[in-house]
Amino acid sequence: MNKNKRKEDITKKEKLLNRKEMSIKEATEYFDCYLSAVVGTITWKEKSKIDLARDIATIQDEAFCMVVLDNSYDRWVSMLNDPENKDNWEEAKYTKRNKDGKNEGWLNKGLEAYETFVDNVAELRKKDEDNTDNRAKDLEEQYKEAKKREGKTKRKRSNDEIFDSKTKIKGETNEHLPEEIKNMICNNRQSNINEFENCDY
Repeated sequence: MNKNKRKEDITKKEKLLNRKEMSIKEATEYFDCYLSAVVGTITWKEKSKIDLARDIATIQDEAFCMVVLDNSYDRWVSMLNDPENKDNWEEAKYTKRNKDGKNEGWLNKGLEAYETFVDNVAELRKKDEDNTDNRAKDLEEQYKEAKKREGKTKRKRSNDEIFDSKTKIKGETNEHLPEEIKNMICNNRQSNINEFENCDY
């Protein structure tokens, strides 16, 4: 992978982990491809047109989504860029694998990262409620309105169609295949700390 592409991937991961600084395009990818997989895609599809993301996903859900992204994003990118050459795949950040490639669970620093994300998401939502910083909530409002418009169209739209706050625009194709990523996320959708510790991811 060339250095510029590597830098772009790192920057994108950082944006996906920073809900205050996301664009509506990045927020749409974050909600449609990642957070929906933690909550459950059917539940998300049914509720995302009427509820804000914070009313669908708990603080723990979102923290789990973020730690999984932080743990595995670089690995996913390397797998998709070079699917035939496992030797070139990045190592996950917070999980370890044995010599046969089987996941052996989360490292302690992964649990610490999860707790940090729980605190960050809780603080973010509190600032929204206190009206001290509404950027994350504003994005959720824009996303919800986009999903409403999407539901009124005659044809089914894909995750690759990105909406801004005023008009529907078609964005760039997502780098990742949503179903592939969803299948990688822990099957247990109830992401409290006990399930997180036992999740074989």
